[in-house]
Amino acid sequence: SNPIVGTFAAGKTTITSPATGDVLYTVEADATNPASDATMCSPSSQTTSKDATAMPLKVTAGATTTAAELDFTGCS
Repeated sequence: SNPIVGTFAAGKTTITSPATGDVLYTVEADATNPASDATMCSPSSQTTSKDATAMPLKVTAGATTTAAELDFTGCS
């Protein structure tokens, strides 16, 4: 594979594209209280390997990719 690095800042993830080819991703989102690290929802973690159009989540050089929306329910 062709590993790359993503950075998290102000609610966005910015990914630097690989030199060639597609890179498939899985995104994990966790619902926790930042002060206590306690879970806030059930389930407290969700993942997706799909993009916003239900296609595989991949990064292609020069393209913008948006992960599928993850909705948490049962949160306190």
